[in-house]
Amino acid sequence: MAEKKTETKVAKVKEVKEPVVVAEKRGGWDMSRAFWGLLLVLVGLLILLDNLDIVDVNLANVWQLWPLLIVGWGVSLLKLPGVGWSVVSMVLMLASLALVAWAAVGTGTLFDRAETRNFTEQVAVESDGTKNLDVIIEAGVGDITIESTDENSVGATLDSSFANLYRQSRTVGDTQRVLISTHGNNMMWRGDMHNELAVRLPKEILTIATLKAGASDVSADLADINLRELVLDTGASSVNVTLGDVANKLDVELNVGASSIVMRVPKESGIKVELDSGLSSRNLEGLVNKGDGIYETDNFDTATKTIQITGSMGVASFELVRY
Repeated sequence: MAEKKTETKVAKVKEVKEPVVVAEKRGGWDMSRAFWGLLLVLVGLLILLDNLDIVDVNLANVWQLWPLLIVGWGVSLLKLPGVGWSVVSMVLMLASLALVAWAAVGTGTLFDRAETRNFTEQVAVESDGTKNLDVIIEAGVGDITIESTDENSVGATLDSSFANLYRQSRTVGDTQRVLISTHGNNMMWRGDMHNELAVRLPKEILTIATLKAGASDVSADLADINLRELVLDTGASSVNVTLGDVANKLDVELNVGASSIVMRVPKESGIKVELDSGLSSRNLEGLVNKGDGIYETDNFDTATKTIQITGSMGVASFELVRY
């Protein structure tokens, strides 16, 4: 009887363990990881090719294909049995990635644009007691231009098929804080996206400027602005910035994702770059590697005008040009 009980217990243990062994032997291609991994690789290659001037990446076209992310996500979550479904899901995934690549390098727009709406806002700098200007620019997708103006005001013009332009201003002590913001109107459901924001900053007053942008093409000529601090917080963007030497000390903070950044700085200024980067490429003209991710010009400690660039980058490229 004891032997029979022992055999019964062993049989029960085997019955419990057998499904675990079978489950461990099950395998296959993880479609979810494959899709997102290939998408990251594609985005990185497109940014690299754009940075090398091999192709021009059209971010507006890519954004119009945002529903493909939902399609790809849904396909990756479906785990139906059979070789046939694996082939179908693979074809759908590759077709989606190919469409993204085609849209990124294509010219023109994928969809007809709606009628453009025009907005203009002007915020005068208060003449009594204002010594500093703190400007925050918030924008989603589209083209963003920032330049200087001789007027003693912060100006903004928006040409858009889906967004509205807003501004706020308040003074705290001797600092006037100005917010320029764009908000979309059902933009997620429209294919006729067109969005161009132009911001004008005064030259004379000491300024802190912050740009928060999504998938955008940014062009900023800040050479003539008395800029003390610049913060760039962008997603999948192409950014071209020209800095000047009006202020004695300029701090630049970068928090960028899948972006391509070209930054022009004066040759006479002392430059220091310290970036925490992931999958990124760098081209730092005239800077010497000091170790620990720090790069400097030979005159950084002695120059009257200095520019210090810090922050973090994800899948990005960074090029520093001295003019």
